[in-house]
Amino acid sequence: MKPITFLVAITTVAVVLSTVGATSSSSIGTWQPIKNPNDFRIRMVAEYAVFMHNFKTEFKYPLRLVSVDKGSIQQFKGGLIYTLIVSAAPVDNLSSKG
Repeated sequence: MKPITFLVAITTVAVVLSTVGATSSSSIGTWQPIKNPNDFRIRMVAEYAVFMHNFKTEFKYPLRLVSVDKGSIQQFKGGLIYTLIVSAAPVDNLSSKG
C-alpha cells in the first residue's frame, strides 16, 4: 500500500523530552527546523507518535512509521516540543498475528 502522510500535532503527541545541548539557549521559545529528520531521537519521537495514534484508535486503524519527512522543534524551560510530518502506512494482517 502507498504510505500516507500526516502531521503529528502537538496536541496528539504532547511529547516533552529533556535533552541537554539539543538547541542553543538563544533559540528558546522559537521554532527551529529539524536539520536531520533521520536522527535517532527524532525517529523515536515519530515512533511514539504513531504508537499513540494506534493506541487512541484502539488499534482499529493501525499504522507503521515509514519515514520522517520534516519537522520543527521548540525548546522551552522544561524540555522540547516536536512537530513532525511523517509518512505512515497501514499495518497489514495485524489481526492474524499472535
